[in-house]
Amino acid sequence: MKVCILLSVFLFSLFLSIQPAAADDLVGLVQNLAILAEQEGSLYTVSMDAAPKGIPLATLCGFKRPDYADGLMHMRKLTVKNDLKLPATFDWRAQNGTTPVKNQGSCGSCWAFGCVGIFESAIAIKDSAIIDLSEQDLLDCNTQGYSCDGGYIDALQYFKEKGCADEKTIPYQQAQKQCRDVARTYKIKDWSAVDSNEAAVKQAIYTYGPIVTGVTADFSFQFYSGGVYNHNNTGEMNHAVILVGWDDTKGKKGCWIMKNSWGASWGDKGYMYIEYGCSHIGTESTCVNY
Repeated sequence: MKVCILLSVFLFSLFLSIQPAAADDLVGLVQNLAILAEQEGSLYTVSMDAAPKGIPLATLCGFKRPDYADGLMHMRKLTVKNDLKLPATFDWRAQNGTTPVKNQGSCGSCWAFGCVGIFESAIAIKDSAIIDLSEQDLLDCNTQGYSCDGGYIDALQYFKEKGCADEKTIPYQQAQKQCRDVARTYKIKDWSAVDSNEAAVKQAIYTYGPIVTGVTADFSFQFYSGGVYNHNNTGEMNHAVILVGWDDTKGKKGCWIMKNSWGASWGDKGYMYIEYGCSHIGTESTCVNY
């Protein structure tokens, strides 16, 4: 019986890389995802209603790691104090340190939403103000050539050098446009890479606010509708998300509280509880100093 379960998990993991062609295929996919989750003894649920409608997973996931990432992350590595006594649970949502969940739509701009999201949180924490910053500004004007085809979290450098416009000035359009010469009121002092171990990630979240990180998202992630996600995909990271806190009491090992950019109808009101060490979550993260 155990061999059959392991074989079915292996075969289905291969299927996870194939995009279904039609709505009927999606129904069968979600049904199989539910079976897989049950076989794995998982604590999460999946639903057809969870995923953004009509947008392929490959389009939703725009985290692309450049060749120079290792050197960059090492150069910018943050040294955090490990002497803070951290609580078993911490959530910036309860501390007025988050802004509303957004929807990137049919553009692989998760990297931009991740970078803007942690900047907005830093402003909320320090200034006690909810400011809607412009992902479109970063999408249009970043100097690394990032676009709807993907990008990386070093796009944060733009906020240090140029700043960021607000959403009213440059509204989001789900497509890259020409960079505009407008007032960019908000700037960060700097940004830093966070060590990948659990303690360092917690210290960074607690000290600096929500952080942006990479994760490996597959169809089980796409159709997640609640619970503690613990399907561990060891493939390459392909999606940028935000960690706003943690809860050591949930799931089998404890979990991160993760904010996505697929709208509030996805997951748990736009959020996911994802188990520590699952699908590379938290292994490549950055924070901002505002």
